[in-house]
Amino acid sequence: MAIFGFSFAFPFLSIFLNKDLGVHSGTDLYVWTAASASASGIALAIASPIWGILGDRYGRKPMLVRSMLGGGITVGLIYFAQNPTELVVLRFLQGLTSGTVAAATALVAVETPRARVGWSLEWSRRPSRWAARSVPWSAASPASCSGCGLSSS
Repeated sequence: MAIFGFSFAFPFLSIFLNKDLGVHSGTDLYVWTAASASASGIALAIASPIWGILGDRYGRKPMLVRSMLGGGITVGLIYFAQNPTELVVLRFLQGLTSGTVAAATALVAVETPRARVGWSLEWSRRPSRWAARSVPWSAASPASCSGCGLSSS
């Protein structure tokens, strides 16, 4: 569910940038959408090895709690972004502080009895795959019904 929640806003980034942050359609909107979309992934790639080392030292469960809290707080703070730069910074912070899938996978791999690790990892990853496939469809439905979207004008 964490992946679903964190990913649900992704299809709306360009709308948020255009309607709420005042980025004009065209090249500016494309650049800011790409920057805000990629910022969390870049930060996650940088921070993941650090969180892994801390997980080895302090435990997997605290890292899972940290990732859920960090991701949730930063997603909440995105609401308060006043310009595209703040949005990109907050998305970068989201990547630095989240990493829920990696933290959950590490916790399952370490805490599950050896004979059940493969089965447990498969079942722990299914919701992530489901969320990744369903977010575009579930996000498109309310957007089309509420009339929110980018117009060509």
